[in-house]
Amino acid sequence: MKISISERFRPFTGTPGTPCLLPGTDLIFTIFPAKIIINKIGKDSAANICTLDNNVQGPVKNFLVFVDFESGDI
Repeated sequence: MKISISERFRPFTGTPGTPCLLPGTDLIFTIFPAKIIINKIGKDSAANICTLDNNVQGPVKNFLVFVDFESGDI
């Protein structure tokens, strides 16, 4: 018997600073409207790889982060 799923599984959040695991890797992305922090998971702790600053002005509306497990994207 074959089971097919018609909807993609794409969890999302509108809360800034929620950590998201990049599918298929050992990287955690903590995403804010003006900053993205990338950490690598180790045996005992997470090590900061880099921090990306975005030039965003003023209050941000409609902030949303999707994790697409099918394509492996955030």
